[in-house]
Amino acid sequence: MEDTNELKIGKLVFRINDDSTATVVDCEKDAVAIEVPELVDGVPVVYIGDNAFKGCTNLKKVTIPKNVTEIGNNAFYNCKKITGVTIKGSSLVKIGTGTFRKCSSLKSVTIPKNVTEIGKDAFRDCKKLSKVTIKGTKIKKIGKNAFKGCTKLKKVTIPKNVTEIGSNAFYNCKKMTSVTIKGSNLTKIGTGAFRKCSSLKSVTITKNVTEIGKDAFRDCKKLSKVTINGTKLKKVGKNAFKNIAKKSTIKVPKSKKKAYKNLLKKAGYTKTVK
Repeated sequence: MEDTNELKIGKLVFRINDDSTATVVDCEKDAVAIEVPELVDGVPVVYIGDNAFKGCTNLKKVTIPKNVTEIGNNAFYNCKKITGVTIKGSSLVKIGTGTFRKCSSLKSVTIPKNVTEIGKDAFRDCKKLSKVTIKGTKIKKIGKNAFKGCTKLKKVTIPKNVTEIGSNAFYNCKKMTSVTIKGSNLTKIGTGAFRKCSSLKSVTITKNVTEIGKDAFRDCKKLSKVTINGTKLKKVGKNAFKNIAKKSTIKVPKSKKKAYKNLLKKAGYTKTVK
């Protein structure tokens, strides 16, 4: 190998970093099941590098050791046979951009308690993903397109410290029936965040939300009940509630009924506000 800091063990290639840690940088494309070791050459494996397993289309299972703090961008992109990901321990803090994108056989995932960031496109087009369990409360942002196209995802709970749901984060999650937003730190629901969630029937928007992006709930055809709990809403984007249920109602605080009715009307919503 050209890089003297790299070594190959089994089907994995590692890089020994200057800070006496190790990164997984590559994997043989015919790998079927991988358990990443905790130690390599006497140092802990703490990173799964960008593109490390990208295109390993035969990979079905992977176990990530307890010391890993970050899974890099596109690390498992298009591992289309992967059905299970086991993340040991609770050191993981970041799931990068496109990390599990197009893992079209992945059915469930558990996100450990210390994760603070789910990157954009992280689980995009995981078409069999039906269950996401977020153990902790440290996540602050769900990235753009993070779960876009997860057409089997049925329920999602937004942890209490999330401040922003990114654009198209749950776009076309057409089997989603329930969204639970915990706590009151959420301030922004991005453009198209829940667009085409055609099974969603109700949603409660928490008290500190100041902005609902354009197309946020567009084409949620069964969405009949929207409750806006707060008085801080300043902006509702164009078509945010276009093509929701014909007999829909948006419930708002009494003190804001007139202001919110005007805000919603400007966004194109002309049904019941009470």
